[in-house]
Amino acid sequence: LERNIEFTNKAFGFDKINVQSFPAEAGLTMADINNNPGIMKNIRLWDWRPLLQTYKQIQLIRTYYDFADADVDRYEINGEYKQVIVSAREINSKLIPERSWINEHLVFTHGHGLTMTPVRETDNGLPLLYIKDIPSQSNYFELERPEIYFGELTNDYVITNTLTEELDYPLGDKNVYTVYQGSAGIPLTLMNRFAIAACLKSSGILFSGSLPSDSKILLNRNIMRRVNELAPFITYDSDPYVVFDDGRLFWMIDGYTISDRYPYSEEYYGFNYIRNSVKVVIDAYNGDTTFYVMEDEPMIKTYMKIFPDLFVSVDDMPTGLKKHVRYPEDIFTIQQEVFSKYHMKDSRVFYNKEDLWDVPREMYQSNEVDFEPYYLIVHLPGEVKEEFALLQAFTPKSKNNIVAWMAARSDENYGEIMLYTFSKEKFITGPMQLEARIDQDAEISQLFWL
Repeated sequence: LERNIEFTNKAFGFDKINVQSFPAEAGLTMADINNNPGIMKNIRLWDWRPLLQTYKQIQLIRTYYDFADADVDRYEINGEYKQVIVSAREINSKLIPERSWINEHLVFTHGHGLTMTPVRETDNGLPLLYIKDIPSQSNYFELERPEIYFGELTNDYVITNTLTEELDYPLGDKNVYTVYQGSAGIPLTLMNRFAIAACLKSSGILFSGSLPSDSKILLNRNIMRRVNELAPFITYDSDPYVVFDDGRLFWMIDGYTISDRYPYSEEYYGFNYIRNSVKVVIDAYNGDTTFYVMEDEPMIKTYMKIFPDLFVSVDDMPTGLKKHVRYPEDIFTIQQEVFSKYHMKDSRVFYNKEDLWDVPREMYQSNEVDFEPYYLIVHLPGEVKEEFALLQAFTPKSKNNIVAWMAARSDENYGEIMLYTFSKEKFITGPMQLEARIDQDAEISQLFWL
């Protein structure tokens, strides 16, 4: 048991966890609030789930556009470190009003721009938009290359540089058309046309009169399929997110090295070792895909020897992109599940399951659900400034009061995990208990129902 506890903690990244006691003192004052404007301005008012539905109502512009997801990130805006929610506006081929081979593969080739909202601000009840509309408009950023040829919804091939005009974006009652200027694509020479038509079982490629010899076909445009084709031995996070930097759009995907061969370690989800070894960056316009190595661990070092031209050091990542690296939710969710049991270091306590933890519960759309990990700009105890972190609280098994909270850091101290434990003699209210108190307040409860 002692070996199982020790090696499971090592295998899931808890051998270097920083544990501190947290006083959780009462007596919050207005002075505390006024002295921490960086935190107060970034407490999330918008939940990404209903916000995504709002985006689809007010920012799709045309029926063939779609938002696949809304992601939490942070940007420097007018000198302020701000938390925002960002969503990329992609073409969804299933929503094209007149579906045909020409429309799906030659005309509606790419999405356009993104939508960005500060997490705490509103505009007459709707989200305040830092980036909006088509073509993209913003008082803070300039998108020089807003086109999205590679994304989460780009599941089909497209052909560029054809005799059929590509839709760039709608403008009033008319459309603006464009010609692809990027480096991606395979030239459709005569031999290539025969080979690709046979591979894709597409007669359109073979017989269309709109494809001159300098046309190019863009394949594997779905970013998840793209990275799995390039490096199938890496396990990828389920939540890619879009990043805006230097006038261009990029996708970031977290990659993991996993194994089921780590000695003495407990197995979860078919593996008993995991590291967030890779950050994949994909140019939304060109599809250029770069695998940045984040952690010097044995498995990725072996892959680097096998594929020396595939991986590059995170030190080579552009500074603008590095500012948007964040600790991923998938590995954090797994780690919190492991740690809810393996925080018990005493083998007798562990064997008797005396101190099992769980994640809190909360109400969402009238249903009781697990409290999701959430990103927040927070001032961690003992630090000199606010930072972007992924947070989760713990409750005793089958109880609702909080006993500890965990923070995975994303800025200068990327990857460090902090655990703050509360005194066992002190009762700290958890989310479900707090929701009950809110419901019992007649004035607040009435406002919620209205």
